[in-house]
Amino acid sequence: MKNRTLLLLLLALAFYSCNPLTQKNKKLILGEWTFVDYWHEAKKVSYIDKYVNSYEYELEPYQGGFIFYDDETCDNKVGYWDYERKAIRDSSRVIYKGNKSSYKLHDSTLNFVDIFNKRSNKFKICKLTADTLILYRDSISFRYVKMRHHDDGKPLFDEVILYSSGCYGYCPINFISLKRNGEFVFHGLEYNTINYTFTSNIGKAKFDSVEMAFKKSTPLQLNNSYEDGPTDMSTTYIAFVKDGKIIKQISDYAYSSPVEFQNAYRSLQYLYQQVKIKSRIELPSVSRELYGEAYLTNNKYHPIILSSIEWFYLVNQLRKSPFSNKILKTKANSKAPNEIPKNYVVTDGRIFTLQYEKAKPISYDLGYNFFERNEKFIKRH
Repeated sequence: MKNRTLLLLLLALAFYSCNPLTQKNKKLILGEWTFVDYWHEAKKVSYIDKYVNSYEYELEPYQGGFIFYDDETCDNKVGYWDYERKAIRDSSRVIYKGNKSSYKLHDSTLNFVDIFNKRSNKFKICKLTADTLILYRDSISFRYVKMRHHDDGKPLFDEVILYSSGCYGYCPINFISLKRNGEFVFHGLEYNTINYTFTSNIGKAKFDSVEMAFKKSTPLQLNNSYEDGPTDMSTTYIAFVKDGKIIKQISDYAYSSPVEFQNAYRSLQYLYQQVKIKSRIELPSVSRELYGEAYLTNNKYHPIILSSIEWFYLVNQLRKSPFSNKILKTKANSKAPNEIPKNYVVTDGRIFTLQYEKAKPISYDLGYNFFERNEKFIKRH
């Protein structure tokens, strides 16, 4: 009896492993897929209407894409998360758990195993070709296309800078800089697992991985701004720096940008939770409002107002700049005596002097004219 049971089991395993449809699908599914859209049959709702539907977050893990490997593991481009909701709102935070998962495929059934939350999610494969993958579950069809990216080997940027704004909820508010030499700087403000400033070094391999993710999204060909969705959502700002100057800035409100671009900056946004802290640092006390030596138009002082991401790019350079003996002052004007705050920053583009009401001024020498080099993006009166 035992031998018969064992024989039946072996035959079942042989059938499972040799099933022609299973083998065919296992080969076709290998590689990288990016999310295109979904359709909810019962509610007659498409991807473009997702922001007004309560099930948006439940679908989120499947709105990025996947990379399937032949060892039955896969990368979920959105990743897996844990939302810690605290009674004190300021203590709430989002924890990134990683993007690794595993999968099982048999016939036209694909089963994802969420290794972090210890649960599986089963989908029916409605279509699988060399170019298209359509998965179906709970009246919802998810469509993906195969990615075939060719890397020309040329550097896309020398530094990438990210700023994540707040929202009505507890969206992380932070700044991040990542340079080609592996230098990583994180400036956390609210709703982060770390709310201070620190440096780290992530190494070349990790930088290459982040750069490749951005290359796949072709950011230099994207719009400068994406705005779509309801109010009170967060905005993510990205700046690319090459040859010492900003070459591109993109703002993405409410995740309105192309999916691959979101996948790229998401790989950077929560990197601070995975790195080893090298040292805590303090940034120079430079505000976003900068004054020139004679910045007077129509009897009113007009400061140079940097965007948040331009501000972080500047202060991150100033923190390593030498001090200067040159002290700049904004010329007083009797017709507008109260236009300038008591503590302010005055600059000629290269020298940045921090003027204090009750302390001696401090000057930094950036070594070049910040505004001239980045004049394409930074507007001056």
